[in-house]
Amino acid sequence: MIENREPAITETLRMEGGGQYTDRATDRGGPTRWGVAHKTLALSRGVPSVTPEEVMDLTEGEAKQVYRTLFWNAVNGDKLPSGIDFFVFQISVLSGVTRASKMLQEVAQQGDKTLVIDGQIGERTLAAVRAMRPLDVLLKLSNKWLVHVVKIPGEANDAGWVNRNSEGFAIAESLLQKRPMVADAAGSKIIKTNAPTAAIGLGSIGYALQQFGPQILAWLQAKADDPATLEKLQSGVSYIGQSSTAMHLILVLLVALTASVGANVASVWWRNRMWRRGEV
Repeated sequence: MIENREPAITETLRMEGGGQYTDRATDRGGPTRWGVAHKTLALSRGVPSVTPEEVMDLTEGEAKQVYRTLFWNAVNGDKLPSGIDFFVFQISVLSGVTRASKMLQEVAQQGDKTLVIDGQIGERTLAAVRAMRPLDVLLKLSNKWLVHVVKIPGEANDAGWVNRNSEGFAIAESLLQKRPMVADAAGSKIIKTNAPTAAIGLGSIGYALQQFGPQILAWLQAKADDPATLEKLQSGVSYIGQSSTAMHLILVLLVALTASVGANVASVWWRNRMWRRGEV
């Protein structure tokens, strides 16, 4: 939805490391700043290529315009339901606009069997998505994207994909409940006064993902060539509960989440109350 456009772009800049410039041999994107790779910047400027120096000099304002034009607008973010807009936008940034659009259409096709998967999010796709439960759409999109990334050669064991998927899903889910994004709340006195408990909660979840993320990816990788498994996995998270291995990992994450809840439960009501009253 249009109200989420600028906050989503700002959040993406944060998730991409802000204005940090990178040019790592292990990063297929090459010279990158604000999460904008050199080829993407060249496309945005309508030129064959740009130099590393030009990428290094990329301003935040131009980076936001790149995300706005090449990604958010390309997936029709202004018209997608809140939460789904952010997650589809994230997939487009990380895996391409066409792939993100087709993944959404594949999910929506479960409600509209006649929907054509053409990589263009138009009114027919929007109507099909709006007819579904938003959380179901997010869960299925999350599963589809994870199944895709674990099959990327040389990157199947990168726990960063699990972290990014988890963070993106959490933000998208928060938008379903109209909670603030991290970027919106960064200067909030709520965040500042609850920094210790927030750190404990995020640390618990982060530790679990760091320790067991590779195992989750290994499990997905082992199943990645099984069509029957993929079909079930992509249809929703209910299948994961049928796997003793996956269930064990989920239980481990739940322990971390319990620690997070224990650290934050006393302040949740107060934070939400202050947010609704506009005191943040």
